[in-house]
Amino acid sequence: MAAAAAAAAAAAAAPAPAAAAAASLLPLALIAVPPPVQLPAAAVTARFKVYSWNILAQCLVRRELFPYATDKATLAQRSRLDLIMSVLASDPPDLFLLQEGRRGHDTCGMDVTFTRRDEGTIKPAGHGIVIAWNKRVFAKVAQRNVVFDNHPLTHPTSITPLTGNVGQIAALRFIHAPYSGVVVSNHHLYWRPTAVFEKLRQAYVMVNEIDAVYQLLKEQQVDTTAWPVVFGGDFNTTPSDPLYNLLSSKAGDLTPSQLSALLTCYTPDPATSPSTAPASTVASYVERIDSLTRDFASVNANYRKLDQAHEPPPPPKGGASSESPDPTTNEPFFTNYSVWKGTLDYVFTGRWPSNVAELGDEEPALPVQGKGGCDVRVRAVVQIPPWSALEPGIPNRVWPSDHLIVGGIVEVVQSES
Repeated sequence: MAAAAAAAAAAAAAPAPAAAAAASLLPLALIAVPPPVQLPAAAVTARFKVYSWNILAQCLVRRELFPYATDKATLAQRSRLDLIMSVLASDPPDLFLLQEGRRGHDTCGMDVTFTRRDEGTIKPAGHGIVIAWNKRVFAKVAQRNVVFDNHPLTHPTSITPLTGNVGQIAALRFIHAPYSGVVVSNHHLYWRPTAVFEKLRQAYVMVNEIDAVYQLLKEQQVDTTAWPVVFGGDFNTTPSDPLYNLLSSKAGDLTPSQLSALLTCYTPDPATSPSTAPASTVASYVERIDSLTRDFASVNANYRKLDQAHEPPPPPKGGASSESPDPTTNEPFFTNYSVWKGTLDYVFTGRWPSNVAELGDEEPALPVQGKGGCDVRVRAVVQIPPWSALEPGIPNRVWPSDHLIVGGIVEVVQSES
């Protein structure tokens, strides 16, 4: 939603087509991902469906941000809430990460943890982020909330404004495989496109907090070597941004221009020169994130290869803007389809390294009850609707948010020790 703000004013003057007639809810479909190696059934420890979705908080809905929404019902709270509930009930996953949600959302009988945005740091808002899980699949073991503006690593400074952003982490044990589980992280990073350093710093805090949860589990005598991580949310980061490259590859693959871009801080006054963060600080953040996310992969890392019908949106008109497709990635062309069109939402999965400080460049030994460690494999991904079904933009009569759902089906499999 936030990325649309910069272009919405110009687009408001563009003629909008007549409101579409009422239609059915956009269906959720999955695209199967063939496994690289056929595994015996006994090798699969767990299998679960995970979705992430920014549902668009009603308090952030303003007609000037969605000038194409000429049908009043499209943005009305009652009709949007009904659609959101229909989406949540249409295909409930085992694990749902929601951004811009609110306390009390009906999540189809799932257990939930809610972290409210702001927490008093700026004007309070009723929305926040939600982790919801199927209580027949998972049982919560631990939880941690992160309020970035109150965190010692991201508190407001001369180069870091108040953001109101929050994160949350839940350690969930598989009920049917009690020696295994998943550490789930959900967040909503700062929305301003020029706040590259601020988003890096927020990601740095989140991975450190995830590591703290793993340490807490170990203190509770939980063997976490069969506990992969799910790191999802609204990153407000495109596939061409350096933060995405850092999370999806290795720090050594970042180009000098990408490393330089990570120094860029948000500047409230566009007439002034952009502020920059200390290079040594950025280098330490990059090194730490790289060491903790070395096994991360985006669920949608190969999406364009899997969905040959997926196409970029048509060239923007009337002052709208779109993210130029990045030829170096195979992420979807869009997960946000409003005045601005592009990809901002991800679910990363992977193993979490043990005792990172002592490992250096060595691979961690991951014994799990004498059966080896764990790997994470994506078996299906949520299909992105064709752009023709979303024109001229969402929300509309068939989809209640400006963001689409991302995620898929993930397997935790035993790996050789």
